[in-house]
Amino acid sequence: LVMLDLKPLLGESFYRDLNVELTLDYMRRRFVAPLRSYVDIGRATLADCAAGYGWLSFAYLQAGGCRAILIEPDAERLRAAARIAEMLGYADRCEFHCQYMQDVNIGPVDIFASIETLEHVGRANIPACIETMASKALKAIVLTTPNRWFPCISHDTGLPFAHWMPLRWRTLYARAVGRGDREMTNSFVSPLDLRPLVKRGFRPV
Repeated sequence: LVMLDLKPLLGESFYRDLNVELTLDYMRRRFVAPLRSYVDIGRATLADCAAGYGWLSFAYLQAGGCRAILIEPDAERLRAAARIAEMLGYADRCEFHCQYMQDVNIGPVDIFASIETLEHVGRANIPACIETMASKALKAIVLTTPNRWFPCISHDTGLPFAHWMPLRWRTLYARAVGRGDREMTNSFVSPLDLRPLVKRGFRPV
């Protein structure tokens, strides 16, 4: 892994100087290792949405996961992920789909993963994305996203109470304190938004 030269694939992305070995190790420890307590990953298919360059999927496969479906709306990133899968020797255990989460068109999978994605899909698309997770996952959902109820979220401006304001006020607030370039109009979800998952029988761990 140390010998992989990914810079031509990553272009000017902030991932350009990423240490692949450490990144995969982090994904394995943070997400895959806990998942193994609940699912036999050697027989399970993981859907990774939005997969980006595929780090979670590759960590999953490296740890013995059966298959990975990488779903990513950015076609250029998805092509890079497919090339990285070839370089790592995982291409035969991967599928690649260029889709948004709310439009995902795959069959049921054992595990559906959404890492730091829900806040970027737009408020109108959040219910459809949650329904996608609920309807596709058979055994487990791996979900991380900032909690809207927290008074300060560092995911964008990091300003107290900013995400509770109307968008126009948020923008003015961020500009007034010199953080206008960090206001990304994210829409954060609360635990109440995730009730459809509970209704389908999933419980938070």
